[in-house]
Amino acid sequence: MTARRNTRSGGKNAKKRKAIPDRGVESLRLGRYPFAAGIPYFIEKKKGVWRGRTTIPARTRDLKLMAETMERLKAQGDVFTTDPRHMSEPDVRAYADEIKRLDPDTQALRLRLLNDYLCSFKNRRMDDLINSGDLLIPSAGPKPIRTINPEDLVKIFESVKDIEGWHGSVGKGMVSIYFGTGFRPSELRLAEYRDLDLKKERLFVSSPKGEGNWATKVWVDFIRPDVMPMVREYDRERKDYLEDNGIENARYLFPNLHWHTGYYSEASFRRIKAKISEASGVDFSLKMFRATLTTLTVNGDLSRLPAMGMQLRQSNSETIKKFYADIQRGNVGKQLKPAWQETPVIRRVETNLNEIRRNDLDAFAHRPPAIDFDNTSSGWEEWRTRRDSNPRPAA
Repeated sequence: MTARRNTRSGGKNAKKRKAIPDRGVESLRLGRYPFAAGIPYFIEKKKGVWRGRTTIPARTRDLKLMAETMERLKAQGDVFTTDPRHMSEPDVRAYADEIKRLDPDTQALRLRLLNDYLCSFKNRRMDDLINSGDLLIPSAGPKPIRTINPEDLVKIFESVKDIEGWHGSVGKGMVSIYFGTGFRPSELRLAEYRDLDLKKERLFVSSPKGEGNWATKVWVDFIRPDVMPMVREYDRERKDYLEDNGIENARYLFPNLHWHTGYYSEASFRRIKAKISEASGVDFSLKMFRATLTTLTVNGDLSRLPAMGMQLRQSNSETIKKFYADIQRGNVGKQLKPAWQETPVIRRVETNLNEIRRNDLDAFAHRPPAIDFDNTSSGWEEWRTRRDSNPRPAA
């Protein structure tokens, strides 16, 4: 008696069989958790459309989070079905209401991804709602771009030297190259070792954002010569690390010897960044180096802005102007705070506080003062005394 062949295409078998069969989506058996089971089929269709090393993992992660939310909403009775072929208007609206607490840009990304996902299963109910205007995709205004102030930048570069081991070496390479070139986070994470030209002090963008669609692969110069000693130090430590592990060559500039891809994942890079943040006491993200390099290079001489746009590989002059404007929007508070001194409204009342103090302390003439009131700039200043002004009673 021959064993029955397993022909199921859903549930735990979804990862094994990714292509939608010729009989169509209705023939799929997606099991108990149909939304999650349908993800591999959808991702298979996006190969060649999305970047395999960056966009596909990110969108897969988004869809899995979406699947968890859908199952929770179904358990609560807010969603009738999580089958992407049969989800209806109330199901879509329940999900849209659930994610309203998120940033508008994140909401827009999730809703567009959900619509694309449902359409791939021949379910156009959500698409019809969007096209008819019955379901609005959130639209956020321009968001300020955060930068790292120079004082914190110094802390980062100083503290990264104190991180021991290979992660400390990776940290040195990360901060120095990000700040020296203006690379995007994924562009450096996926850079190959042959992309680095230390002789000419430049780095090749082999995995640009928009690869295969609109981006081009080009050489980018290090425009901060002050980071080059740290870049070269990382290069030496990388060579020693590979030799210690018995490896002659590694493909990637930041090799991950413990992962099958050979390069670090986005999450792994963030964990190394977190170590630098903890050591320096500075809260920052890797993409902030790009904006920080821009503002430190252009501030004081806006004629450098077009050249900076070419350094960052912006598509046109308007793009770099918008990018710089968003950076300035993030720094607007720092720029405006000193302006109050030109038109002060509340003036400090000058009072001889020392005279008041002397009158009040007549009865305690032998007690040394604990506070000095002679600071004319703030009015209060803690003063170091020779002995405790409030001695504890003897035991």
